[in-house]
Amino acid sequence: MRVFIGAVDDNEQRLIKSIERYCQGMIDINILRGGNIGAKKFAVPDFCVGEGRAVYIDSNYVLNADLQELFDLIPKDGIDIHPALAYRTEVMMFDCSKKTCFTYDCNQNAPDTAFVQYYMEKKVICFGRWPEWNRDRLTDDAKLYRGG
Repeated sequence: MRVFIGAVDDNEQRLIKSIERYCQGMIDINILRGGNIGAKKFAVPDFCVGEGRAVYIDSNYVLNADLQELFDLIPKDGIDIHPALAYRTEVMMFDCSKKTCFTYDCNQNAPDTAFVQYYMEKKVICFGRWPEWNRDRLTDDAKLYRGG
């Protein structure tokens, strides 16, 4: 299971500890640092060389369940990217084998909304059906929540 964490200000340790606590099996954790995380998060299929599946999570989140549950939700519908919650890109699942888009310029200074619009036009993005995987705070059903 490949996990990409968008790290700002070296605040990813709390998320990493929660991943280690809840996840079973092999976890390949990759930290994305530096400028323009908004562009880098959409480059996950490139970082995976177009193979397998991956999840992207912003570093200020905390896991409250096994990520395998989230991976199991990725439908086999020909769609490349599945944000957990509509129009929010803090948590996204990728089917990297179906990468059909452009080569990403991680130095490009574009907001998330520009990437989302591009993906929607190309019909390779499907918006969230799993709100419990992107909560703003800890709730009874939160499996992943903003924690810091």
